[in-house]
Amino acid sequence: MTWQLTDDAETFRDLVRPLLVTDPAVHTIGLTVIEAATARKPGDPNPDSYGYWLAADGSVTGGFSITPPHSVLLEVVPEAAVRPLVEALGDRLTGVNAPEALAARLAAEWSTARGGTATVTMRTRLFQLGDLTPPDPAPEGFGRAATPGDLDLLTSWTRAFHEEIPGPDPVGDLAAAVAQRIARDAFRLWCLPDGTPASMAGLSLPAAGAVRLGPVYTPPGLRRHGYAAGATTAAAAAALTRAGQVLLFTDLANPTSNALYPRLGFRPVTDRVTYRFDA
Repeated sequence: MTWQLTDDAETFRDLVRPLLVTDPAVHTIGLTVIEAATARKPGDPNPDSYGYWLAADGSVTGGFSITPPHSVLLEVVPEAAVRPLVEALGDRLTGVNAPEALAARLAAEWSTARGGTATVTMRTRLFQLGDLTPPDPAPEGFGRAATPGDLDLLTSWTRAFHEEIPGPDPVGDLAAAVAQRIARDAFRLWCLPDGTPASMAGLSLPAAGAVRLGPVYTPPGLRRHGYAAGATTAAAAAALTRAGQVLLFTDLANPTSNALYPRLGFRPVTDRVTYRFDA
């Protein structure tokens, strides 16, 4: 029984994806990582790294991915593989994002092995859309798809979104990443009656029949007018044309979003925890 490390996204997909598609909603982040990595064009850099756990019989029963600047992402990992993962990653294990129980187990193993402190930096809740229920009353304005002319605005809003939530800032060319998402029709805007954008909601690549919404962002001066509900509804409607499941995560420390999404037809599925490890 051992961890095998690789930087080959297709190898990781072929070996680990079968474990994740058994519950595509719960494992949406891991599936999206695989979709994004294997959708890269030939020659594009791939900074991600991966690992898979080989059981005694040679079968693959677990996996992890690291997508800089984020810490290790876990979805399915057998209990026997947790301590060996601490040893296999060494100094590369700077934190974890995983389902609640698995994250806590890894944090405890890491603290024991390294004598450091594991600190919870974020708790999130996964929601899945049932019947889409548009806000009533609807916010003033209208929804539309983002266009290349929105690039500067959406880049600014995406940066502001990341500045407001715990965790590392995005690395690389953020404008290029946003431009790619616009090119694949992966943003919806809610606009005021005069056409001024007031809120945005993104859509992930479809993965195993599911699309995840995010980021959802409204500038501070435009909040509490229902514009995020409008943008989310527009994005959810678009997502339903692409996949059978529509998902999103909320920060459990944000009571506004956790109250909003159930009113739009989303129901809670499971919770995840992110830890930071300080040696």
